Amino acid sequence: MKQQGRWQQAATAFTELSRQNPEVALYTLYRERSAFFAGQPPDADWDGIFDHLQTQHRNP
Repeated sequence: MKQQGRWQQAATAFTELSRQNPEVALYTLYRERSAFFAGQPPDADWDGIFDHLQTQHRNP
């Protein structure tokens, strides 16, 4: 889903996974990142690397 730009669907899936497996912190992290990109999609030439410092500057 993430590779196809379906960010909201990915966020929903990670939310469900996090509920089922609360001990897996990565599900929460990926949900947050997916939700971020659902609101602010990456550029077309995005390399797939999430730079939390760079995204702080993209927030309105």
